[in-house]
Amino acid sequence: MNDGFEARLRDGGYRRTDQRRDVWETVERLRHATPDQIAAQLPGVDTSTVYRALDVLLDVGLITHTHIGHGAPVYHAVDPTPHMHLVCQQCGTQASAGVALADGLLQALVREHGFAADLDYISLPGLCAECRGSATVQPSE
Repeated sequence: MNDGFEARLRDGGYRRTDQRRDVWETVERLRHATPDQIAAQLPGVDTSTVYRALDVLLDVGLITHTHIGHGAPVYHAVDPTPHMHLVCQQCGTQASAGVALADGLLQALVREHGFAADLDYISLPGLCAECRGSATVQPSE
């Protein structure tokens, strides 16, 4: 676990609570989880407390989130190597890919639009290799 947990809270103007620590440790253990999935791992912690703890942990930079599909956001510990989420629209499988794969896109956006995109923790829908092999509908190009 990150030794800077309490320092990050203190620097952000928050105090350490057992619930915040429990939520943070659960996010780290699960790697990617919705608030309901986190709450299910913490039977003694109310769901509203989980949401409040997630807000604090986001504010101090210990966790981040992304939206995968139409459901609740998915939270995960801040990773020193930012990544994109690849989400199969057919089977729901999720995988991670380094943002360096999008370097050409990032450069083209700056060059052609003057837009500096932040792709850290972006979610990309599509079809996984297995579903592409059996899919009748191909993703739009």
